[in-house]
Parts: sequence; structure tokens; C-alpha cells
Amino acid sequence: MMTLSAIADLAVIDDVAITEIKNALPPEMMDELCATFCRDCDQALGEFDGAVLAHDMLLIRKIAHRLKGIFAQFGAQQAAAYAARIAEGEDINPDFTQMCTRAKEAVHQALRQS
Repeated sequence: MMTLSAIADLAVIDDVAITEIKNALPPEMMDELCATFCRDCDQALGEFDGAVLAHDMLLIRKIAHRLKGIFAQFGAQQAAAYAARIAEGEDINPDFTQMCTRAKEAVHQALRQS
């Protein structure tokens, strides 16, 4: 099981990636981007939890790969790397969903800051 500090470390966001996103988009598009990001994360995490309950390893790996991409494009590189390890077949840590939720919240907060 991951420690709380390890979970917190996985929610660290790359400020350069966030700055690039903010510089590339007009401010009025940030609300839409934040909503899309949160919706995609929530959907993937719900599907992930369902796949875990169903013991569907193929689907778990597929969803972990999708989460890797979601997090990587928004600068959550450590969360993306952890999702990549699951996508490649590493055992699932019971704290994975909690870590993803923390990373999602950190990205959301970073995108909303001026």
C-alpha cells in the first residue's frame, strides 16, 4: 500500500505544462477544459473501479493506459507514470483510485489559478 506522502507526491503537477496550456488557450476556454478534464477522469476512474470489481485485467490495463494519457497531457507526470505501470501489467495498488483523485484535484486547481 502507498503511504500518504507517496500519494501526495503523485499529485505533483508540472507547472511548465500547466503554463503552456494556459498560454495556448483563451481564458474563456479554461472552464470548458477543466470540465472536460474532470469528466474524463471521473468516467475513467468509474470504469476502472468497475473493471477491478469484475477482475477484468484487460480492461483494467486499457483504462490505466487512458488515465496515463489524461494525466500526462496535463502535467501530472508521476500519476501518468504510475498509471503506465498498471497498464503494463504491474499489480494494482489499492490506493490507485485515491491517487488519481488527488492528481485530478491538483490539475483542476492548477488550471483554475490565475
